[in-house]
Amino acid sequence: RLGNAGGVDGTFSIGSGLDSAARAIVTDTSGDIYLAGNFTTYKGSAANRILKISTLGETDIFFASGTGFNGEVYGMYANNVRGELYCVGDFTSYNGNSTSRFARLVQNGVFLNSSESILTGGTARVTTDQVDADAQALAVANAEAILQLPCT
Repeated sequence: RLGNAGGVDGTFSIGSGLDSAARAIVTDTSGDIYLAGNFTTYKGSAANRILKISTLGETDIFFASGTGFNGEVYGMYANNVRGELYCVGDFTSYNGNSTSRFARLVQNGVFLNSSESILTGGTARVTTDQVDADAQALAVANAEAILQLPCT
């Protein structure tokens, strides 16, 4: 991580880091960092494909991801107005909750079980997410299905 002056921030410590790729990185209004991807550990501790870290690089022990995702996460969007995270990827469950390649979470890691959390007919992995000019969160599953959520 770079500091405000453009130099390496010596207070940000990742230790041994992630054991595999982070595909999505977003921040919340306090500057905390959410990472999602194909990793299963961070600094040698379990972090199943999603993780929240502080501005110093320390794991947020209150982030309730539990067993995390059972497959790779390709994209994530932080809706700081609603305090939610939208994750898309090649997974069918999050922390023991069944979900079809799209998961809607509270920014503390809790799964939001609602009809908006399921892509109907979503058998192909979701590889992209995008936010359009109308402030709608979009998740596209290989052009098979589109889910649109209000961001406000």
